Amino acid sequence: MSFHYCVVGKVGEPLVSVGNKSYEQRVLLLLPKININKARVDYDDDKVTHHVLNQDGYSIVCTTDSNVDKLRAYTLLEQIKEKLPPFSETQYASTWTLQPEMESLMQIVCILKDEYDAGRGQDALSVLGRDVDETQSVMVENTTKAIESGINLQDLMVEADQLEATYEKMIGPRVM
Repeated sequence: MSFHYCVVGKVGEPLVSVGNKSYEQRVLLLLPKININKARVDYDDDKVTHHVLNQDGYSIVCTTDSNVDKLRAYTLLEQIKEKLPPFSETQYASTWTLQPEMESLMQIVCILKDEYDAGRGQDALSVLGRDVDETQSVMVENTTKAIESGINLQDLMVEADQLEATYEKMIGPRVM
């Protein structure tokens, strides 16, 4: 997982940030645009994705490579949220109060990343399994978005069947 940057902010105002500073300006431009009414939201930006976890008017943003599995990114954000002190106005009145906490937190993030990288297999079957998991995750996310936007599930299934038929005409039948 390529973790680049993390920031905690409140309604567009950055409070504390840690990580690769070359991403800082991109995230600072994003903060005012974040939809704080959604618990989780992703913003694609060139070759990176900004994953946002919103809670009590605060946003935790984690910037990763775009190919990182979103479930893994949100698991990381949840772990970050758990390590933060309870959200309250007094604790966030000064930026410096969180800085030591975030520095130790980022060390934990780096350890989690290293453990993940060391533990994941590099053989063809493991790589294929990760690709399938990521594809499934994207399909579930797209289906959820389609349903939330009001698309009828039956219409969605018909469209999927049409796409599969087109694919089979172009490529040939799938072998399972």
